[in-house]
Amino acid sequence: MNDALSNLVSTLQQWEWVTEEQLLGCTNEEIAALEEQFAVSLPATYKEFLTVMGKGAGRFERDASWKYHALKHAREEAEHLLADIERIRGEEEEEQDNDENADSTDASPKTLKPLVPLKPTDFVFLCGSYNFLYFDTTKGDNPPVQLIEESEDEPNTTFPSFTNWLEVVAHYVARNSKILKDRKAELKAMGIGGD
Repeated sequence: MNDALSNLVSTLQQWEWVTEEQLLGCTNEEIAALEEQFAVSLPATYKEFLTVMGKGAGRFERDASWKYHALKHAREEAEHLLADIERIRGEEEEEQDNDENADSTDASPKTLKPLVPLKPTDFVFLCGSYNFLYFDTTKGDNPPVQLIEESEDEPNTTFPSFTNWLEVVAHYVARNSKILKDRKAELKAMGIGGD
């Protein structure tokens, strides 16, 4: 197991987000089925992630679509989100144009660049309500990870590699778990709440 994935798993276990029994990995056949469905060759680092926890990991990312069964539809969800973003941006731009015409100002309207559609080689591996993460499967065994968010004007390379994304997630889990633990201790010391 690569260091970033190992660190994520141990962090999830340390903060009791997952037990060993809750780590549910994909089989090689299931991974091959994903590759066949999307006509891509998945990066080695991502395949390893799927093998370790692709079907579940306790409380990890419970509110996003990232598990094996959801991956079959993640790209479709992402494309719907892209369409919604474009529609919303178009409405906002039209509203801005109407406001500027009513004000008769000389300010030039802000024209937003259209979002780049997903390429056939892009693989969406996590889809949330207002964002999604993907990588280009032709960019090696540890590709950069792109983020599309409803609030952003265009996609950006959020993480230089998939393993960097794993490292950031492990840090996020540890930081937020510590904050929650400290707050619970403070409340308990004040006689509020309990375990």
